[in-house]
Amino acid sequence: MKNAFKISLLLVCFLSINVYASKKFDFSFKEKNILNVLSEYSEKTGTQFIVSPAVRGKISIIFPEEVTKEQAFNALSTSLALNGYTTIKEGESLKVLPARVAQRSNLEIYDSLPPAQPERMITYIYKLKTRSAEEIFKNLRMLNSKDGETQVDAKSKSLIFTDWVTNIQRIHHLLAKLDK
Repeated sequence: MKNAFKISLLLVCFLSINVYASKKFDFSFKEKNILNVLSEYSEKTGTQFIVSPAVRGKISIIFPEEVTKEQAFNALSTSLALNGYTTIKEGESLKVLPARVAQRSNLEIYDSLPPAQPERMITYIYKLKTRSAEEIFKNLRMLNSKDGETQVDAKSKSLIFTDWVTNIQRIHHLLAKLDK
């Protein structure tokens, strides 16, 4: 009897965790307030957002058919980025704040190339193999986005980028060609 109860309890927990993951939903908006879009995404997926008072504006996301949670979040994160906002994971919530503020926040740190989606600000450490960090920095510092920064750590022959993940992908591929 106890085992049947435990199995039933585990099944209920498993099903409740996956209820948002498998369902598709409509996620199309034309010139809709960002806060309303975040609220709708939250209602449909169970995602918690903590939104900076600086976040405002309108976004458009157009899908011809229903989408998964992941597809919707990728589109949402890209739309936020186009407006200068990013998300940062904090516990069980996502903070939404201006990208320039996020640079000084608790961004994810990578030393290997992260996936390009969802769009977000990250810190990426690239360790050079053959070239000096100062030399590469002089030539590549203009590749940062308007929200990005690059720092040099000459001692470890590393460049430290804080920027949008898609821009870091571009910079990484260029560095891989230059630093053979």
